[in-house]
Amino acid sequence: MYDPLNIGLAIANLHNRVTKHDLTIEVGHDFALFRQMCAETEKQTVSEQFSPAKFDLLSNNSFWITVKTLSGQLVCTQALRLDDIGSHTLADLWAGQQPRVYGGKIGHLHAPTVFQISGRVVYHGEMWVEAEFRKLRFGGIMTMLGQLLAVTQWRPDYVYIFMCRELAERGFAYQVGYSHQQVAGTHWLEAPDGIDPSDLILWNSAADIDFLARQIVLGNV
Repeated sequence: MYDPLNIGLAIANLHNRVTKHDLTIEVGHDFALFRQMCAETEKQTVSEQFSPAKFDLLSNNSFWITVKTLSGQLVCTQALRLDDIGSHTLADLWAGQQPRVYGGKIGHLHAPTVFQISGRVVYHGEMWVEAEFRKLRFGGIMTMLGQLLAVTQWRPDYVYIFMCRELAERGFAYQVGYSHQQVAGTHWLEAPDGIDPSDLILWNSAADIDFLARQIVLGNV
């Protein structure tokens, strides 16, 4: 499913693209600390998807990634969480999970892929890049790195993320290393505050991530 050599080489490649700018990358599991760090930036908040009050966030099912300057300034964040749902689909999971996490009333007319994604599924979120560093395309580099690190942790069947329509229409899905996208990822009958039902769902299968790693190593991404 995954070529471990290409995964390792791709991670090293992306790591070097970041650290050559005198930046450091840290991976952690303490989400109380992650929330504290985010509160001190313009990002400020962490979504309910990574709230210890809503999920049991353990070292074997979740991690965060940060990028800091040598002086300690936080310039990039992201987080990933594993849901091992076996033969159930993402739609099955969301039926109970999403209203519990956000409130509102969820529907059943999700994007088609939501009824196909199953197995070891990783939710990818909390992506934020400080404005000064966006010109270095850190969003794309770090989002790809997050997917590859998820492989080293969990060997997922799928990884997915949400993106607002404006960014998707500007080609950001490609820049962050996701091969597939569908509009209106989640169907809400009554959308909770802060949730935009028009957000796209982006996803990669195991084969997509393995292909992405190979393209990074070859210098095509």
